[in-house]
Amino acid sequence: MHLYAFMQDGRNGYTAEDGRWREALHRLRLERGLTQSGLASLLGTSQSTLSRLLAKGANPRPALRLRIEKELVAGGHGGVDDTWLRAVAEAAKRSPAFFDAVSAALRIVHENA
Repeated sequence: MHLYAFMQDGRNGYTAEDGRWREALHRLRLERGLTQSGLASLLGTSQSTLSRLLAKGANPRPALRLRIEKELVAGGHGGVDDTWLRAVAEAAKRSPAFFDAVSAALRIVHENA
C-alpha cells in the first residue's frame, strides 16, 4: 500500500514541509549503518540529490518521495504498522461508508503516485 497521502498531509507525523521525515531518514541511515551514498543508492538517487534534500530542505519529487516513504515504513519509521492496517481493514468491513471512503482515498493516492 502506498502511503503517499500520509506523507503529504502529515497523518503519519511526517510532512514534506516540516522536515521530520528528514530526521527519520537520517535515523534510518544510522540504524542500517549506511553512508549517505549507500542510502542514496538504496533510494535510487544520487548522493548529491540526497545531500540537497537532507541539508538544504529541498522536497523530493513524487517518485523519490514514495521510495523514501517505503524505506521509512519498512524501517519502522512510518507510523503505520500492521496493527493499524488491520484496524482499518476491520472498520472497512463493518462500515460500507468507511470502505467507500478508504477506497476513494486509495484511488486518489494511486492516481497521484
